[in-house]
Amino acid sequence: MAKETVSGDGNSTLSRLRFRPTSEEHGKTLICRAHNPETPDSALEDRWELNVYFVPQLSLALGASQQYEHIREGSDVYFDCNIQANPPVTNVMWRFQSRRLEHQPSMGIIVRNHSLLLQNVGRRHRGTYRCLATNQEGEGQSEDTELAIQFSPVCISGQKRMYGVAKHEEINVTCEVDADPDDIQFRWMFNNTSEMIDIITFTSSATRSIASYVPRSKMDYGTLSCWGRNSIGVQRQPCIFTIMPA
Repeated sequence: MAKETVSGDGNSTLSRLRFRPTSEEHGKTLICRAHNPETPDSALEDRWELNVYFVPQLSLALGASQQYEHIREGSDVYFDCNIQANPPVTNVMWRFQSRRLEHQPSMGIIVRNHSLLLQNVGRRHRGTYRCLATNQEGEGQSEDTELAIQFSPVCISGQKRMYGVAKHEEINVTCEVDADPDDIQFRWMFNNTSEMIDIITFTSSATRSIASYVPRSKMDYGTLSCWGRNSIGVQRQPCIFTIMPA
């Protein structure tokens, strides 16, 4: 809001403007203009270019050629950290799941100025990313960006792998995998020292499959193997379960 003060003799006027500029006003021009309506062509003006200091403002985005929902394992992923700051930033950092990311080319992590390159991405790269930057006004950071990686099925650790069962007793063996997407088709196979046989008595839902198995002779003890397949590919290493006499 501007406030004007007129001198006692009426020959001069002082105008004061009080406002709080934001980052959006940086680089814009402030103009003070005065004229005497009684005098033609009497207008005078002065101009100031605003130099507004502010904490860095950041936004994080994938490279222009990539889409969040279609990143496959084995791809290279580019992040761009878009920064607005005055004065210029003196430091830029990257964080993954709140842990600082360092420039490690041998690990496929390339940090260049305001960009981050992840080479040959896989399951381990899933999670949230953000960039941070500092200048003399303080530190700013982007919103978290979630990176999802599509990958073929892999066996989940910590599953029960040993089953003891008597002859003619039915057991249910559960196989769980991790995959994205989870439109999985499963395959089961029995293996002993002399043969491999497909198992067809199983049910599946999303990332889990349960096989029903009945050993009827000593040759029916061995291992059950479980594979999954989705639109990305076939599971490279099966989940293996040992079937032994109870």
